[in-house]
Amino acid sequence: MVRCLMLVSATILLIGCDCQRPSVAPSPTNGQTTSTPVVSKTSPVANPMAEPRSRVAHTAAVCDGIVYFFGGITEDQHEPPPTNVECFDIRAGRWTRRSALPTHRNFAAAAELGGMIYLVGGLDAEAVAMGLVERYDPAADTWTTVAPLAVPRSRLAVAVLNGRLYAVGGLEGAERVRCADSRVIEAYDPATNTWMRLPDMPTARHALAAVGHKGRLYALGGYTIQGSGQTTTVESFDPVPGVWSAAPSMRSARGFFAAFSLGDDLLAIGNLKAPVAPERLTLPATGARAPSVWLACAAPDLRRFRFAAILYEGSVFAFGGEGEATPYTRIYDPAQDRWLR
Repeated sequence: MVRCLMLVSATILLIGCDCQRPSVAPSPTNGQTTSTPVVSKTSPVANPMAEPRSRVAHTAAVCDGIVYFFGGITEDQHEPPPTNVECFDIRAGRWTRRSALPTHRNFAAAAELGGMIYLVGGLDAEAVAMGLVERYDPAADTWTTVAPLAVPRSRLAVAVLNGRLYAVGGLEGAERVRCADSRVIEAYDPATNTWMRLPDMPTARHALAAVGHKGRLYALGGYTIQGSGQTTTVESFDPVPGVWSAAPSMRSARGFFAAFSLGDDLLAIGNLKAPVAPERLTLPATGARAPSVWLACAAPDLRRFRFAAILYEGSVFAFGGEGEATPYTRIYDPAQDRWLR
């Protein structure tokens, strides 16, 4: 699964998940609305989830302080992916439902661009990679189908850079049958409703993270089905000349995670196979000769995977998934280098 990728300033955050079928805790409520105290970054307790905590392989995006959750796998693993859309108002601490997804899907990717949320690719109800792209309008609570990907993919990453939406890597083909890691990168222009195929990524992989950072697109980590599994590889793409280049590799191999941007740093959190400490990379200013090295952070790793995560006002919010015996939303504050819950 690919976790959500939101661009806020310039730090990359990586948060893990898995592609195996999960064992999922039941939802604590089936009501339409659940209210909890307002989330505070200084509060030791975060808000418990409503329905999204009973999902894995879902994705999320935030728009105007409201987090929207899409697709995934529920406790009834034989049912198609859920189409109900849950949203969480961070400031009000309230859960509500919105218009349902038009299409069943999991292992998709989502991002906000221009006040709209784009849901890209994933697996359909028959576990076949999709090229379908649907746009959600939070103000109108409506869905619109837009131009599809040229290459259908699941477990891909998406990122926003310079007014365009980039779809990077992923897994092509049907689940566990004729599937292959992808090098493909496509860019979507919302003004023309078109996708453009760009130069292939050097390293084919799925379950990677991607983020726009200082005019470049970064592809981090990921998983390969025909290689050594998780990777430390980081590659960057400059869209002006259309050229890929190597970036400093992470200290730890990571797969099935998300990425964000804060300040001048790249920050990696989460891992599928084993807990590893968060790590941080400060990129030098243009023209500087000082080498960039990933450094371990003091905070312990998040012991949860297959969850959805977003970045809001400088903090990471992690929702749902499995691996911890807690229904609570987790919050990480990079400035303090600690989990608030």
